[in-house]
Amino acid sequence: MMAFLSRRTALTIKAHLLAGLIAAISAQDYDGSTDTSLSLTHSTFLDGKRDFFLGWRFNATHMDVEITARTRGWIAVGISPNGQMDQSDVLLGWVDDNTNAVTVQDRWNTVDAKTGVNLLLDGKQDWQLVTGFQNDTHTTVRAVRALDTCDPQDRPFTQSTLRIIYAYHTSDPINPQTITKHTQRGVRSVLFHSPSFWINRTDVLNVKPQQRLQQMDIQVDKVLSSRKFFQKILPQVI
Repeated sequence: MMAFLSRRTALTIKAHLLAGLIAAISAQDYDGSTDTSLSLTHSTFLDGKRDFFLGWRFNATHMDVEITARTRGWIAVGISPNGQMDQSDVLLGWVDDNTNAVTVQDRWNTVDAKTGVNLLLDGKQDWQLVTGFQNDTHTTVRAVRALDTCDPQDRPFTQSTLRIIYAYHTSDPINPQTITKHTQRGVRSVLFHSPSFWINRTDVLNVKPQQRLQQMDIQVDKVLSSRKFFQKILPQVI
């Protein structure tokens, strides 16, 4: 009887954990690893081809951002004052093709008539790496920082609509200091605090119970392993 109750309790715990987790990127859009996307609360594709995905969650003090693009090179997203590159605050990252090492950088973009675009490495690196990975077609990078860092080369995540620029390259940077010009770029307006960007949970809710438990067997260990990190950095996520 005790063995039966233990097994039943374990299944109940798994079901409750799954019910409390947020849906990952739809498999039809991106079939790479989605373990870390389980705790995201908001998401959108930034382009019409659905090649660049932006997911996020936040609380009163911090913003947790995940970007995924259809490339094995560097990927970047930034806050722009007007949709242009000049004076934009950029999160840039990549996964090394040889070592799988993940790099994230805090950069500030300026545009000059003589020197062109200058993607400067910020003297104060405010983005903290959470994770990153890539498969044969996509690259994902996730990082967290304060909503307002008080850094003159960072733009705050306000409750207003923000002009978000995004870009990526087909290859990794030559070195951490030299970033080759993007092969694709774009811009979109995003209201980060809006419920209209909440992740649709129907994909998870429509999965058969047995499939849910099988997914949890694979994913729950990784989710719980990062739980302390998120409880410390994001204790009261909206």
